[in-house]
Amino acid sequence: MVALARPGSETQGAGRRIARAATILLGGFLASRLAGLVRDVVVLPQFGTSGELDLYYAAFRIPDLIFNLVAGGALGSAIVPVFAEYRAAGPGAAFGRLASAVFNAVGAVAVLAAVLGILFTPALVPFLGAGFSGEQQARLAVLVRILLLQPVLFGLGEVVTRYLQVQGHFAYPAMAPTLYNLAIIAAAVTLGPSLGTVGLAIGVVLGAVVYLLVQLPAAHSLGFRWRPGIDLGEPGLRRIGPLMLPRLIDRGAVQVSFLLTTRLASFLPAGHFAALNVAWLLMMLPLGTFAMSAANAAYPTLAEQAARGERPVMAATVRRTLSSILFLMVPSALGLIIVGLPLVQTLYQRGEFTLASAALTASALAVYAAGLPAHGAIEILTRSFYALHDTRTPVALSVAAMVTNILLATVLVAPLGHIGIALAMTSSATLETVALLALLNRRLPQVVTLGLIWTVGRTGLAAVAMGVATTLALVSARTVLGLAPILQLAGAVSVGGAIYVATAFLLRSSDLHDFLHVVRRRIGRR
Repeated sequence: MVALARPGSETQGAGRRIARAATILLGGFLASRLAGLVRDVVVLPQFGTSGELDLYYAAFRIPDLIFNLVAGGALGSAIVPVFAEYRAAGPGAAFGRLASAVFNAVGAVAVLAAVLGILFTPALVPFLGAGFSGEQQARLAVLVRILLLQPVLFGLGEVVTRYLQVQGHFAYPAMAPTLYNLAIIAAAVTLGPSLGTVGLAIGVVLGAVVYLLVQLPAAHSLGFRWRPGIDLGEPGLRRIGPLMLPRLIDRGAVQVSFLLTTRLASFLPAGHFAALNVAWLLMMLPLGTFAMSAANAAYPTLAEQAARGERPVMAATVRRTLSSILFLMVPSALGLIIVGLPLVQTLYQRGEFTLASAALTASALAVYAAGLPAHGAIEILTRSFYALHDTRTPVALSVAAMVTNILLATVLVAPLGHIGIALAMTSSATLETVALLALLNRRLPQVVTLGLIWTVGRTGLAAVAMGVATTLALVSARTVLGLAPILQLAGAVSVGGAIYVATAFLLRSSDLHDFLHVVRRRIGRR
């Protein structure tokens, strides 16, 4: 949740807009992540941490590469500033023409990339899954070809999402990921028992269809009109391409890193790669729910402030958003490290997902979670550079971080197994965050202030108190009382959460004050 600005400050109006947007996005992310949890609760007991699930997760790497290069973070980071400028000039035909041209261009490139991916799948699969057997590689190829339909639909949906967000409409973009997950759940229940992971892949494609279609009516009501053809002379479209290029390098580096670490993981015993992916998805729950929602909500405002040349106001917005993100990411990280095993047991341990599967997943989760504050900070820091139309700096650092990740994973996977891959990611993300913050403070003086340091310090003190209380509660519930995992989890989280809030209150945390202020306003409106 993004903090509101103090009454009377320059950032009050911007803070309120961001808080309203973040509240909607937060609700959408919560619903999406809960649906994602339900999806995994349905899927994992069917397959456990098995070789079949290894193939399913590995099959996403190539479609994810296409989506991220064509329409993922690269496109969103490029079109939001341009869309914002067109929107600031006033709603009209020019904005509609630009949106339609971008929609068509993304669709054409995504279709071409998907077709090429389908044609070259037999050559790509042996590299991606070098450690899999020939039969496993054949099944992997089938999954890849089905999933290659997803980036086309997601790419078109990304254009519509950004169009709506720039217009200040966040409800349908926030709802779409939940419907996507619900479609996969339906496929897992109806098709999974008979078709296995192929049924899951079909569900992914159907979910992507829903993701796009649910947003189109809202976009149409706000002036989006599809027109055939791509006007290459459109000034806005021509500006988006150069803005995307550095970000393409960034996303490409990330996806190449994932491809290479997937190749490394394919040599591990069956189920280890699936455990890594489940752990990553659990770590993404707080990251996607809080940090991404806050950063996405702040990004249009940061772009507007940068366009108006309001550097001090922009620095204040970055500072407040960063401290709010860390207020939630730091305790989330510590909590996942401490209660990871009972959490995984409670959610998934049934059917084919055994105690051994839970232990594999929890060990990876603890290492991934250690990097959660860094991942959260990266969300807002990179968007701050993009709002300044500086894509080179974050891209260069991202590429360096991914190279570091690959090198560390290659070195650590032999002695540490799947834990080595998780540790490499956490280490590289932490180094990237430190570099981003140092360089942004040079571009936007007063991002890092004594006030920010003290605010984050109070968050850290409250998290330490929470960690001690959570550990004591968990040990008591497990060894003294012998409670079931679900009761261990409930007791530890309740005690730890209460101690964190109480300590933050005693330390007069401004982030807690702002968070409670937003909650009270929402309750008062209802």
